[in-house]
Amino acid sequence: MTSIRRLLPWFAWLAFVAGHANAWAHNPDTSYAQLKISGNQVSLRLTYDLFTLEKITKLDTDGGARITRAELQRAAPVIQQFLREHVRLELNGHQVDLGEAGATGWPAGMGDAIEAADWHTVDGLIHFPFVKTVIETPETAALAFDFFDDLGAQHTVLGTFECNGPPQR
Repeated sequence: MTSIRRLLPWFAWLAFVAGHANAWAHNPDTSYAQLKISGNQVSLRLTYDLFTLEKITKLDTDGGARITRAELQRAAPVIQQFLREHVRLELNGHQVDLGEAGATGWPAGMGDAIEAADWHTVDGLIHFPFVKTVIETPETAALAFDFFDDLGAQHTVLGTFECNGPPQR
């Protein structure tokens, strides 16, 4: 835990930025990662706008310039597999799998479809949660991303690390 605690002040700024993403306009080519460690569980939430997800797999399958919940649910396994292949989670110096995938998060208040005009906005942010069960609380944690060839060299990932409570500031 000492290593994680040393990193937390540096990540406090990132926590502030990511925690307020809904209050500000979403920047295109930006995704978000939230890693929480609590007891025997490591939770990872990866968040992408629909425009970025369209680079991973075709979501607007009917060409209607909108993405429906059904279209997203059909594409979710492909996106989850992409994330498993391109997001690396390391605990205590060992690479581990991301764990069990949870239900894909649809933006609150968006109804059954999101129009193309909102694919780059906070209204088009989709969450992909993963939960990894561990025997004991890890002392160190790291995330690495190798999807920039697919998502673009300008793509940015903002993130937070949380260990047994909110990030320390």
